[in-house]
Amino acid sequence: FPYTTLFRSSLDNPWPTQTGAPPGSNQSINRFDRTPYAMEWNFGIEQLLPKGIKLSVDYVGSGGRRLVQARFQNMAVVGSGSIASRKPVHNASTFAWRATDGNSNYDALQMKLERSFQSGLTFMNSFTWSKSLDTVSDANAAIGPPGYTNNLSLSRGPSDFNVPFVNTTSFVYDLPIGRGKKYASSMGRVPDTIIGGWETSGIINIRSGIGYSVLAGSDVANLGIDAGQVAQILSAAVPSGFNQTRTAWFNTSAFQLPVAGTLGNSSRNFLIGPAYQDVDFALMKNFRIVERLKLQFRTETFNLFNHTNFGNPTNSLASANFGQILSANSSRQIQFGLKLLW
Repeated sequence: FPYTTLFRSSLDNPWPTQTGAPPGSNQSINRFDRTPYAMEWNFGIEQLLPKGIKLSVDYVGSGGRRLVQARFQNMAVVGSGSIASRKPVHNASTFAWRATDGNSNYDALQMKLERSFQSGLTFMNSFTWSKSLDTVSDANAAIGPPGYTNNLSLSRGPSDFNVPFVNTTSFVYDLPIGRGKKYASSMGRVPDTIIGGWETSGIINIRSGIGYSVLAGSDVANLGIDAGQVAQILSAAVPSGFNQTRTAWFNTSAFQLPVAGTLGNSSRNFLIGPAYQDVDFALMKNFRIVERLKLQFRTETFNLFNHTNFGNPTNSLASANFGQILSANSSRQIQFGLKLLW
């Protein structure tokens, strides 16, 4: 049998006394599931600019169809009164359900500039403007807010990993000093061991924040389960001139609990968290042992300037810290490594 049943029923006993999920089971699978698939399409142009700069401009699109998504079945419809009376099967509990009826779409404009210099410097800058939409971003997680099984379209919105703007600059510089290089090419082996063979690289990453929803924090809609129900929005969450700080990232007074027995009107992932800025830097020293054998010592620093990249704010109306940012990404980290290259 390709899926588990919630209970046994017959025409002469359509409402058996057994309630809840069957013993040993906490999930059901749609027997009509189909194989998920993804599609990709893109178009791009490249142009060689003066000074040897290469420009690339691309449109990149993709779509996922028949994606696996989990949600709760036998959920009560929105309303007031007895929860059991509003369930499709009155005397059965709500249970987990997986089906291949999800979909996603991604569209992006990607631009890239590249140039290599004779001095040993290689430079690249890439920029992406994109948008990713879906109803759930993780096949093992319940559908996103408001998580209402009877209307999945309410959960369609920006993906949990959607980042609208990303700009990344990277470089690798093989310093032109030492034996066989532009400067001091005839120095002896001992001075070359100290002065020559140095290489640097770096990555500068700047991107916009991650989206988040504002949650009611309780079963206001009277569904029998708090499936990520969203808050009621009254006015602009970030009005013009609003000063976003760690203790007040958005206007908390713009939200309230929905009327009992209703779903909130705010949408999924419609607010954007703090932007992210990071500089990674590496310094490497290459020691040539024999012609085809090289030893490399590396010092790598992540978040070189120890910039504080805050996480998203607390997004539940039920929390005393509603609207406040209480987390941050990693601080500066330094690591050392030794590599043998041949």
